[in-house]
Amino acid sequence: MSWSGFKKSMNRTGISLMQGFGAIDKTVDKDFLEKEASFKHLQVKVEELHKEARGYGEAVKAMTTAQLQVAEHLEHFYDPNSAGGAYSAQYRQTMADIDTHTRPEFDDVYQETVMNPIGRYCGYIPEFNAAISKRGRKLLDYDQARSKAKKLADKQPTHVTGGTRAEQAESQARTTYEVLNQQLSDEIPQFVNIRVPYLEPSFEALLKAQLKFFEDSYAQLQTSRDVGADGAPGNRPMNEQVEDVLQEMRDLSICGMTVR
Repeated sequence: MSWSGFKKSMNRTGISLMQGFGAIDKTVDKDFLEKEASFKHLQVKVEELHKEARGYGEAVKAMTTAQLQVAEHLEHFYDPNSAGGAYSAQYRQTMADIDTHTRPEFDDVYQETVMNPIGRYCGYIPEFNAAISKRGRKLLDYDQARSKAKKLADKQPTHVTGGTRAEQAESQARTTYEVLNQQLSDEIPQFVNIRVPYLEPSFEALLKAQLKFFEDSYAQLQTSRDVGADGAPGNRPMNEQVEDVLQEMRDLSICGMTVR
């Protein structure tokens, strides 16, 4: 910040404090305050959406990575030359294909159709915030100029020249403020109202991307869905097979020992 900018900032801080004490009248635009509140509410929601959308993409990546890691560790439990080893190798390869091909395809579509549009919408928020802050500064300048002009106008006619300069300064400050205020008053509602038509296509794209990803993953898993550890389709319900294995474990002598 330049020295000139620093002095302006300090001066505006002083004006704001004086308004707090009632020494200088403060302009209150209720209509604009409502629009600003609506914008701030939207900002919170859209930034949360952007954060959660990014988290979802990262979660999908973490899921396919974890699936592959589980498959790799599961493969170690089988003899590579056994039917179970062949089955676990097939499962690991399926998980690898999903992690290295299916999921990256989803990532590309998700980034282009969901993340990028949301990111672009969020990108305008700092510009609006900067303009709102500038409006606040120009409003303080206007209130200060108006206060000075009023004080000089209340004095004797000997201050006509000073009063004229103060009135000109007030007029200029008012014009600067009103132009920016009107621009924001017009554009904030437009930005808020466009949120649904702008983001709705991204929501539709999200549904389609999810559907394709899960359909492709399902198709790749379909071949091994009902295959048992012996490499043949399992004819018995899975819960019955698990119960048989658990019973074999219970029958082990060590499992029946009592700790003394």
